[in-house]
Amino acid sequence: MNGRSNPRTGRNRELPTGVWDELYLDRATEPRQALEVGNRLLARPDPPYRCVRRNWLRLLRQASRYPQVSAELLLALARMDWRQGHERRAIFLGRLLSQRAHEHHWTEIEIEVCGHLGRWLLLRNQPQEALPILQAVITLPSVGPSWERSAYNIGVALWNLGRYEEAAHHWHTWQSKISQVELRAHLNMGLDNVALARGQYSEAMGYFEAAYTFYGSRVGQMDHVIAALNNCLYTAAMMEDWGAAQQWLEEVPRWPGVGEDYQWGELASTQAEIAWKQGRVEDSRQYLHRAYDLLGGHWCRGWFTARILHAEMALSGDDADTAVQRFNEVLNALPGLKDDTLRVALVIRAIDIASLAKPRSLKKLNASIRRFRALNASYLY
Repeated sequence: MNGRSNPRTGRNRELPTGVWDELYLDRATEPRQALEVGNRLLARPDPPYRCVRRNWLRLLRQASRYPQVSAELLLALARMDWRQGHERRAIFLGRLLSQRAHEHHWTEIEIEVCGHLGRWLLLRNQPQEALPILQAVITLPSVGPSWERSAYNIGVALWNLGRYEEAAHHWHTWQSKISQVELRAHLNMGLDNVALARGQYSEAMGYFEAAYTFYGSRVGQMDHVIAALNNCLYTAAMMEDWGAAQQWLEEVPRWPGVGEDYQWGELASTQAEIAWKQGRVEDSRQYLHRAYDLLGGHWCRGWFTARILHAEMALSGDDADTAVQRFNEVLNALPGLKDDTLRVALVIRAIDIASLAKPRSLKKLNASIRRFRALNASYLY
């Protein structure tokens, strides 16, 4: 029944697409059709999770004669658990299913579930556990997009473990083997972060430009465009190439409403840095205020660099109290920062700034300097 007649107008009044899906799912006896309908329900703005879970679990119990279909249902349940924030349960189901798929030689299911499992572990900041799972995927025959995502995510795991040279080598090796344009853009962002960490700014800029061009040309990828733009701007600032920096700044008005607040906060932090280096003190203060507002408690490079810059600005006016406050915020947050390369750069910069303070400020800064130096000597390397 596609619609019903309006007795007053005689016109056909259409019912919404999928209006019968929940009723169908409650009566479904075929697991594959139930998977299709359940996924359609989950695509709604307000998914009926309980209905989908109840029926998928019911069919899972009834599908023991069809083990591969049971595996597909189990994967669907794990993905739904992750989406709802039940991360541990999703990972438990993923591990269970990956073992079952391996035993039964269900290659496509094994690739799919291990790809998800590796990504979930990375998102939970467990790269040591994610790495062998992802590495196992690329020993299997190349099947579908999950295989390529796993190949890319191996580099992410290596990077998160601080194995930067291995991450760069892996991404370079797989650069020509990954066909998905989205992953190739992400891979460029990974390579440019390696180059940036090495101080190879010209090389980094090439990768960032490629990523920015890609993200800016794809509607579905525009969430990444502000991060790529900020990296281009940040690299220009590190090179002190103010002409290039100005060109990138002129790109900013192109993207109103695109991206997350914290990404714009990072961009504002970089703009504050550039204004300060160019002697535009008031502009720098305004950008810094905007960075604080947008970054909130989101720990990223901009969160730390904004505070270190604020400390530098305070010390230029012999305001040691504000500098100590900002340095202590950085020191208290550094143990939670997983990027070793960024941590090293932040500590060295903070030490350099504090060491250049005026003599009457140094006494108040001594405790902070000692803490930074202790980190530099015993924790970072």
